[in-house]
Amino acid sequence: MPTPSPESPMHTQPIPAIRSFNAGETIFTLGAPADSFYILLSGCVELTKNDEPGIRLRGRNAFGLEGIINASGVYPCTALADDACRVAQYPADVAIEMLQNSSRTQQLILQGLAHILAASWSRSDHKDQSDMKTQFIGRIQTVGPGQWIMHDGEQSTEIYRIISTDQGLEVVKNGTRLAVIAEPGDIFGEMACLLHEGRTAGIRSLGNSVLEVYSPEQLTSMLADYPDFSLRLVTTLAQRLAKTTRELAAIKGRQASSPEEM
Repeated sequence: MPTPSPESPMHTQPIPAIRSFNAGETIFTLGAPADSFYILLSGCVELTKNDEPGIRLRGRNAFGLEGIINASGVYPCTALADDACRVAQYPADVAIEMLQNSSRTQQLILQGLAHILAASWSRSDHKDQSDMKTQFIGRIQTVGPGQWIMHDGEQSTEIYRIISTDQGLEVVKNGTRLAVIAEPGDIFGEMACLLHEGRTAGIRSLGNSVLEVYSPEQLTSMLADYPDFSLRLVTTLAQRLAKTTRELAAIKGRQASSPEEM
């Protein structure tokens, strides 16, 4: 029987606590320490904040992670059981590990965020997304040809959005170009901020580029107040997840088609 190779270690999925809530019961409250995140197994959960209309989640959605990845460390809303429901509860200290090693958890979290953002946008007073694209909330940074924005492995946590670029920005890993990003509105640098880890690649401007720079402290308010930014961020994460999934499937396919060593 083949055993996993050292290059492909197997990760043990954390075992959650399965909890049941009756309609109207509180799962967590606004401002409380974010010590857990949840995956909805059945029923309906309502997320509320102050006097704003609630957002209802059904199906296999994840929620409660925002307080863990944000610097505040507290829940940004209250979660109530809208009807009888069951949830899987995971401790905060396994959140980053699951984000890194479980594509299924990544998908559930993205689904939950996308649902919340769609509901937020539908009730937002800012109906015209084109208006959002002309508002600059972060610091404006101009870079010239060959100038590095970040280096692979460095401990920095700013998030960047492209305002304009005439030749694009290249993504470099170990001296090899992985990609070129050039679309105005594209976001990069978010993984170091969300996962509190070093940069996974370097970014260098090929020509003249104008960027908007956000600090980690601005992320919470940006996600809450600017649905266009939030939707772009979730889309970016979803696209990268899909790309990684395709690459892993291709690697597994090549491994399966190769004859086993005798």
